[in-house]
Amino acid sequence: MAEAILAIDYRKRLATQAAGGASADAAGFIALGDGGTTEAGVRSLIEYENRLALFNEIHRVPLTRVEQIDALSTTAVGMATNLAGKTISEAALLDRQGRVMAFKSFPAKAFGADETFDVSIRILF
Repeated sequence: MAEAILAIDYRKRLATQAAGGASADAAGFIALGDGGTTEAGVRSLIEYENRLALFNEIHRVPLTRVEQIDALSTTAVGMATNLAGKTISEAALLDRQGRVMAFKSFPAKAFGADETFDVSIRILF
């Protein structure tokens, strides 16, 4: 899957932290939704930049791993289960309070019984 776009709201929290204000919270969850595609195809990440949530969240999972890959990027991973009959086409990285940090969209993927989904979101700073 492609890299994600940082949400404007998260960038505001980082700016506040840089100015000596409240610290931005660490990553905690990945939200999954089915609103990442339209009749025209996969939504552009620019459509997400100012949003505070996915277009249609249908599932949320705690992170199983978060690691800094290099000096300017971090990858968060979660494993989604219980997706039988659902179609996923968008994901968001959320902080521990459930506030959005980053978004990504991708071609719709339908899930069958007992199928799991290892989803990762890589954010560049």
